[in-house]
Amino acid sequence: MPGLAEASAPMGAIRLHYVGQSRTPLLVVDDFHPDPDALVDEACQGQPFQTGGTLVSR
Repeated sequence: MPGLAEASAPMGAIRLHYVGQSRTPLLVVDDFHPDPDALVDEACQGQPFQTGGTLVSR
């Protein structure tokens, strides 16, 4: 699977919507990754991942 920060993968369109009475922000990113199915498969593996140096378990 290509890396998320791969230089050849252009950033897609980003849209901000507000939903519900509380106007909760919802960020929509189109064309974020060149192979979205592989990205979803990776996310479904349930493996711990790191973000900002902190280990996060699912």
